[in-house]
Amino acid sequence: MSLYILNHLVLPIFILFFLLAILGYGRLLDKYTNFYDETLRAYNIVLIQGLFLISVSSILINFLIPITDFVIIIFLLLGLYFYVYFLLKVKDKKKESKFLLIVTLLSFIFSYFAGVHDDYSYHISTIFNFKEKNLFQIIHERNISYNSNWLFINAVISFSYFSSTLYILTSIIYSIFIFDIYRIYKQSVKNKFYYSSLISYFVLIFFIGVLNNYKEHGTDIPGVILSFYLLIILSKYKLENVKNIEKNILLISFFLICFAFVIKITNVLLILFLIFVISLKKILNIEVKKYLLFSILPFLWIFQNYNISGCLVWPIEITCFTNNDKAIFETYLIESFAKGDINTTINVEGFTWINTWLNNHINKIAETYLLFFLIFFFPIIYNYLKSLKFRKSIFSYSFNIFTSKNYLVLFLIIILTNIIWFINAPAYRFGIFYNLSLIIFLLLPFWKYFFENHLDFTKKYLTTILILISIYFGYENFTKYSWYLERYSIWPPIENNLLISRN
Repeated sequence: MSLYILNHLVLPIFILFFLLAILGYGRLLDKYTNFYDETLRAYNIVLIQGLFLISVSSILINFLIPITDFVIIIFLLLGLYFYVYFLLKVKDKKKESKFLLIVTLLSFIFSYFAGVHDDYSYHISTIFNFKEKNLFQIIHERNISYNSNWLFINAVISFSYFSSTLYILTSIIYSIFIFDIYRIYKQSVKNKFYYSSLISYFVLIFFIGVLNNYKEHGTDIPGVILSFYLLIILSKYKLENVKNIEKNILLISFFLICFAFVIKITNVLLILFLIFVISLKKILNIEVKKYLLFSILPFLWIFQNYNISGCLVWPIEITCFTNNDKAIFETYLIESFAKGDINTTINVEGFTWINTWLNNHINKIAETYLLFFLIFFFPIIYNYLKSLKFRKSIFSYSFNIFTSKNYLVLFLIIILTNIIWFINAPAYRFGIFYNLSLIIFLLLPFWKYFFENHLDFTKKYLTTILILISIYFGYENFTKYSWYLERYSIWPPIENNLLISRN
């Protein structure tokens, strides 16, 4: 049987096996943290904890040996053992089976004939370096030094022989995210937690309507997914006063921010959201051992960076002990590209670059966000023009929300993150979470008014949009094979650990 056929056959099998294994590690750690019960009861909270354990242990192993297929098999079998052990204690096994079936199927649809996203073309050598070398054998190269922890975990959650398994990790976290936020939306509406329900709904529509192609995800979207869990948790705690998550809110935030940061350093702005939850009482009552535990991953990641690039965080020159000139030049390339110059020749100082940015980025920004914004702004305008009573009541109601203390603080933090993003690295893919959060928080007060005062209309409108967008998602993912076949002659397009050229 050819490897081409095997790659097709093993993909759904390994999606399920890796899903079970990661959840097994996650439930092992959650036994200690109780994050699942104390946040959103979201499966990805468990999955992320599993990825934390896998990442920490495999980095330590990589000090000595490469992450070979044999090492991966050991990780897989051990994770499966943990999953079965905790499954025996699960009361509702039917619910668990339904979840596994939905996520496996959605993950397979999402990843099959996915194509290769941009970050693979830049960083696939990083993934295979960890598979073929121990940490101290890896030497600095421009692409390899971009040491996203997501790429490292991809080395663990994939087999060299079956290159289709490289698609598994991103497809799993995306599919569980869709499952989670749809469930959060439905449950929040039922419990009248309208902030949580609306944020979840808006994000759900954006992910299935805009971020619906695997090839566009790279190392950016996994960090965005973690960021939205953080935002929903903070909104549920601060805007809706759900007290059962109060005990560990700071620890949960710290954990998600640490993990998002080692995936992509542009997620560093999430630290600003800690302002929203830090208080003297929480600082005085922190469980130091748990914070030290979650600090292990960023510490090991920084150690990896230092050994590969000579910098604690590549390419931030102030953190470099060697390769300083290369880091300065690399930072310029990133900033120049982000500010609109694909040839990376512009002056990035001051604001002379804004016209270049507008010429090269505004179409992408509009294409990404404009239709999304109009879909949810249209009912506001329609009712505004239709009814004088509506005009008076909705703006009075919305103004009260905008000026409420917790909403205003969170909204100002979101505005600040957008300003910092725009000044420093205003590329679309660096700012997805910050930009989308701003749009959502502009819409939230108006749609909360709809929930409070026009519940039947709101449910019908949102349900209609969800059905239409879901149909579009299905169309995009079931017809993408034509996009793929026009560009590649084999699937997946990887031979001898290298990407093959497009046709």
